[in-house]
Amino acid sequence: MGRKSPFFDVGIIGAGPAGLFAAHHLAGKFSVLVIDRKRRPGGAGAVTDGKLNLTPKIGMDLNDLGLSEEEAFEIIDEIDSTFLRFGADPQLYGVDDEKVTWWLEKISWVQHRYEDGRVDIELVPARQRHMGTDMAGKVISAF
Repeated sequence: MGRKSPFFDVGIIGAGPAGLFAAHHLAGKFSVLVIDRKRRPGGAGAVTDGKLNLTPKIGMDLNDLGLSEEEAFEIIDEIDSTFLRFGADPQLYGVDDEKVTWWLEKISWVQHRYEDGRVDIELVPARQRHMGTDMAGKVISAF
């Protein structure tokens, strides 16, 4: 892109979601180089099914991260709006309370509840954006 210097201010190893968001936030302030071992950026999720789980209850430990649930949702909303800005499908899944209730009732017949109240299987209702492999690749490329 017309760079005269072979040097960059910042080098990011890994073009998964964290690397892409880091590059996105630094771009315009610094010259950024993103390196990944794969041909296609986006990490495993972008090349498999392009699914975004928009809840801190899947894949996050808020205590480890030092975040409140409110803070986590603010970050998740920022990430989601970024994906939308780059062309993610606006269709949102997991927001139909009637369907969520139906699924919660459906799994209850296979759930085993222990004396201490724990269950061996749990359905975690979550907002979800599903791009699919093809659309995820396009969104990541636009990113």
